[in-house]
Amino acid sequence: MVQRLPETCYSITSKERRSASFPTKRLDPGSWRRSATSCDELRAAGERPYAIPTGGSVPIGAVAMVAELLAQLVTAGEDPSRLYFPTGSLGTQAGLVVGVRAFSAPFAVYGVAVEHPVEQLIADGVTLANGTAELLGTSQRFSVTVITIDGAFIGAAYGVPTDEGIEAIRLLAKTEAVFLDPVYSGKAMAALISHARVGQLDPNEAVVFLHTGGGPSLFATGTTLV
Repeated sequence: MVQRLPETCYSITSKERRSASFPTKRLDPGSWRRSATSCDELRAAGERPYAIPTGGSVPIGAVAMVAELLAQLVTAGEDPSRLYFPTGSLGTQAGLVVGVRAFSAPFAVYGVAVEHPVEQLIADGVTLANGTAELLGTSQRFSVTVITIDGAFIGAAYGVPTDEGIEAIRLLAKTEAVFLDPVYSGKAMAALISHARVGQLDPNEAVVFLHTGGGPSLFATGTTLV
């Protein structure tokens, strides 16, 4: 079973309570806006909350992705035209978008959606990208035009495997000994494979696939992958 975790609002209060433990308030699964509202209520009560949404998609997390990914590409000496990865809570995509502009990287940031609706994902990506830019102290601002998200490989819903995703998982396992998952990376790889097959990618064109994890969800598919 694939389970979606609720957002969490951590509230830092007195020194005595901090030294013992961090009190938390768990919210029902929902949007970032619901978490923000709960934190506003805690601030009004004199506490110091920090909202952590599903996936940890806050500017601090996105900044780490900027530094790490670009450093690896420089070390590998790669100059890809496009970067594929699964996108849902948008922290990864926001960090990549900001990093690409900050470091003048030549590749396109191509997110493959794992949930509906794509329009809301794009809006969330803009918010996180601008928050990341502010955290970095840059004057750059971002709009919906820089958040590219492909919604053609989601399937029925979040967490529901697709035939294309299962095929991608099997192909990578057999040919590269790389294990993808049916919720995130399998769907993103399905997009990359599809684009290569229909000629959207040149055989000599370098692209990068960012494996964001998700391995435990392989066990939810039972014998489907055998």
